[in-house]
Amino acid sequence: RKALDAPIPARRAPLETYLTGWAAGWKDRSAFSIRIDFASEIEDGTVKFWCHGDIPEITLYSISGDSKVEEGSVRPPAGAEEVDVREFAIPFRGRAKSFELTFGPRTTGNFYLGEMEFWSRGE
Repeated sequence: RKALDAPIPARRAPLETYLTGWAAGWKDRSAFSIRIDFASEIEDGTVKFWCHGDIPEITLYSISGDSKVEEGSVRPPAGAEEVDVREFAIPFRGRAKSFELTFGPRTTGNFYLGEMEFWSRGE
């Protein structure tokens, strides 16, 4: 939400001034994961990503109780040309309240996750 209310940066202004509180970066290139918990279950949908840079393998898991199911994964093809932004989508089926995204190790540079959206079947 904070990103939507951020002011448009002035020319030559340091980005740190505008990104504080809602953007993070780090030099560690090892694998990592994040967990997303929704207030209620969502059903049959797709997670969309817009990425740039050294894009690792991204795997989506749905979590329901003690059950963790791999829904799918994405990665640019080996030798793919560099593009400004690459879009990926991982569909998921069934109902879940929690999801885990794992990001594989990076080898050559920085990874930028510009946007991530969860699309789900409406009630």
